[in-house]
Amino acid sequence: MLHLTNILPSIMITIAVSMLSFSFLKNLFKKSKGFTFIEIILVIAIIGITSTFIVGNYVTAKQRARDSQRKSDLSLIQAAIEQYKADYNYYPCFSASANECGVDSNATEGWGLISTINDNDVTDLPTKYINKIPSDPTYGGASCSSTSPGYLYWHGPGKQQYVLFAKLENVNDQDAVSLKPAPPNGTLGACVSGSSPCAQYRITSGACAGSVYNYWVTNP
Repeated sequence: MLHLTNILPSIMITIAVSMLSFSFLKNLFKKSKGFTFIEIILVIAIIGITSTFIVGNYVTAKQRARDSQRKSDLSLIQAAIEQYKADYNYYPCFSASANECGVDSNATEGWGLISTINDNDVTDLPTKYINKIPSDPTYGGASCSSTSPGYLYWHGPGKQQYVLFAKLENVNDQDAVSLKPAPPNGTLGACVSGSSPCAQYRITSGACAGSVYNYWVTNP
């Protein structure tokens, strides 16, 4: 949700600039019976610069609000899968066969959009742990591609490790630009920089191949 406090400084600046512009126009009107071409251009420029500033700040505020939602969503999902592990001694699993998600199936890693984890087996993450799995506020959660990177979930072969990925929009967000330990080694992808720690992680396998994430959380 976008709060008024996020754009209040922009509103105040807009009011101040508008008052200055009005005062400028009023003085010009008193001094002459009309405006020169240069005066008109100057006023248009002031209005244009002010509008650009306001729109830019509004967009940034919206991005920050969505990024805050993404972090909150991952924390909610993380709490649910930790509760799941406390009951079953392993994390929820992705598999083409429901029978492969048992505690004795330690051979394969798996991954996919967390919102689709129950597509094959509704017991993969029952509603008693989380009533509704959230989806990315912009990219959704029904499909995944390089241009639509939804919340991605990966678990290790023994289902004792996991990573939850999201893509933050605000490129200046500290969590997006900071160096983070790379996710556990697997066939999912690799750091964009080629080494750990890194700020971005590129998916190289599956439907999400090509997606680049800049925010992730892992098991404790």
